[in-house]
Amino acid sequence: MESKKILVVDDYRDSRKMVIKLLQSSDIDAEYYEAIHAENAFEILATEKIDLIISDLMMPGLNGCEFIEKVRKEKAIDTKFILMTASLENYHKIGSNFDQEGVPLIETSQLFTKLVAEVKNSLK
Repeated sequence: MESKKILVVDDYRDSRKMVIKLLQSSDIDAEYYEAIHAENAFEILATEKIDLIISDLMMPGLNGCEFIEKVRKEKAIDTKFILMTASLENYHKIGSNFDQEGVPLIETSQLFTKLVAEVKNSLK
């Protein structure tokens, strides 16, 4: 069986590393890719078939909602998404027009309790 591929997009290196370490320690067998912003993520998407994208909401350039919408529109790929935010207040400010259907939103304060379950569900 081909290994799943997970792309973690976050402008903070420590956040990317923490997410990957959490998933690896939870026995989620996957190839992990890292991007520091949306433009970097598109470079990876140009060469890799990614099964799941875990994106931060607040990033320089495109925010997480804009990034997901652009991937959906331009790539038309069968990729699942999980959106992370430090604050639901930030999401309500910038995500009001975002079609969140099928995109779990996880606050970083709940990362350890919810992320692994959401990833496992997304990779089924």
